[in-house]
Amino acid sequence: MICHPVRDTPQKRLAELGLGPLIHYPVLPPTQPVYAELVSDPGDPPIAEAMHQEVLLSLPLWPVFRHAQVDRLIVELRACV
Repeated sequence: MICHPVRDTPQKRLAELGLGPLIHYPVLPPTQPVYAELVSDPGDPPIAEAMHQEVLLSLPLWPVFRHAQVDRLIVELRACV
């Protein structure tokens, strides 16, 4: 995972290259229906709120990735952040 204040730039660039990062916490967890009974105010859980605002991207790293694939991801990520 990486934190980036403007997720669209690295997300779009990596997706264009077929590296497909995902947005971590695309919807603030306390606003999801499953948490409705547990949270009265969506801003209540400060850690979830902070993670949602910091825009986390999950990077595609798998055990089957070759070193060349990981190297490419690193190069491309550095170029766009």
